[in-house]
Amino acid sequence: YHNNHLEGLFRVLREFSVEKIWVNGTQPEISGYQTLKILAAQHRIPMVPIEFGEALDWGDELGVRVFHPPPGQKKTSKEQNASSIALLVRYGMVGAFFPGDLPAEDQSALAKNFGKNLKFQIFKIPQQGAKAAFNKEFWATRDPQGLSVLSVGKDNPYGYPEKAVWEWLEKVGKPVLRTDQNGNIEIHVGGKTSNDLSWRIDRSL
Repeated sequence: YHNNHLEGLFRVLREFSVEKIWVNGTQPEISGYQTLKILAAQHRIPMVPIEFGEALDWGDELGVRVFHPPPGQKKTSKEQNASSIALLVRYGMVGAFFPGDLPAEDQSALAKNFGKNLKFQIFKIPQQGAKAAFNKEFWATRDPQGLSVLSVGKDNPYGYPEKAVWEWLEKVGKPVLRTDQNGNIEIHVGGKTSNDLSWRIDRSL
């Protein structure tokens, strides 16, 4: 958990009906997490710790699989990135991978253990393009014809994305879009084939 990540979740909990919240099992002493617990209690939403192997399925077409954290991992509040929940969301033949802020070494382990079966067309680049969370081996598991999205604030104080990461993405990783330059990115998934998806920039949102 990080406060800047959790802030976007608060509005979701206030405005939408949420059945449960998947959490990584840590108990960080940060204000955002305390607010999350209060909102969950107010709306009677259970907070459920999860790990690799958990799944949600809505019929034959839509499903979610948890690839991280691994079973039995020692969870500490000080190492939140290493406890990131990594999800593969699949609709039909199209997959989208959301790695949270998973460190590069953990991505490497996923590539080694699941690389042959871990194919996805949409990739949310972890940790706003930080070098510590970028792994070329894991990157290679994505569909080269798919889309990668870098969610990063304009003129952010961390200097993300880091120069080395962005230069590599521009050279090798296309197509890749970033929110600080492109604005809002809409992705439409049909799912009938692995390339049945499209995207557009929408600056009206």
